[in-house]
Amino acid sequence: MLALAAEEGLLQPVESETLAANIAPEFRDPEKHWYGLSIRARTAVYNPEAVSEEELAQLNSYADLANPIWEGRLCMRPASHIYTVSLFSSLIYHLAEEEARSVLEGIVANDPTYINSDTPHDRSRWQRASATSPWSTTTNLGRLINDEAEVADEVELKWLNQETTGAFFNVNGAGITANAENFDEALEFIEYFSTVEGQAGTAEGFPGSNFEFPTNPEAEPIESISGFGDFMLDTEYPLWEYGSLQAEAVRLLEETGFGFGES
Repeated sequence: MLALAAEEGLLQPVESETLAANIAPEFRDPEKHWYGLSIRARTAVYNPEAVSEEELAQLNSYADLANPIWEGRLCMRPASHIYTVSLFSSLIYHLAEEEARSVLEGIVANDPTYINSDTPHDRSRWQRASATSPWSTTTNLGRLINDEAEVADEVELKWLNQETTGAFFNVNGAGITANAENFDEALEFIEYFSTVEGQAGTAEGFPGSNFEFPTNPEAEPIESISGFGDFMLDTEYPLWEYGSLQAEAVRLLEETGFGFGES
């Protein structure tokens, strides 16, 4: 959405030594229209009692979810959700359209259960459906662990694409509108949330209160997600190019019959 806003001319370039020092280039617009302030990675979460070690060994990439061993065992966000659209745009970027279509067709053939969020209510739905390898954001899993400590014993996380491009992720970020009347105050606000203090991993702060990873490498994440282990993010697919492939991703989702779930 930030990239689309920049393309539409809704944001103005922002020069800031503070932001340049605190936010790595891969998490900010090269034209300086916006800066990412937190990260939510999307990977696989599974029920360890329902997925064998042999099966888990066959789940190393997003494309692996097209494997027939997952038939009737997947739980995913619907095609209407921006997470799904942006995620599949990354497959188009890395695999090109023909192979991305093949992956989508395989996932659809596995008859996923489509849910609109990863809340505790929907977690119970995919458990009842015997879904064993849902895609989830670390944000929602962290929130579940924070709210229900026993979740940490019920599900496990596996980082995908760690031998290739890295795990797909989105950012929450900020820019300053083209017609902003209070530029200095807006800049001060964004700069603060780029600092270690502004990105402190606490339940009272941001991004801790939203259970997201900080983009400032010196800031520590909140405890409920800090135990997810080391992982590599997909920085090969530039954040500022996400918007350019979304229309193509929507078309492929529709053409392959990827579900829209419940409203």
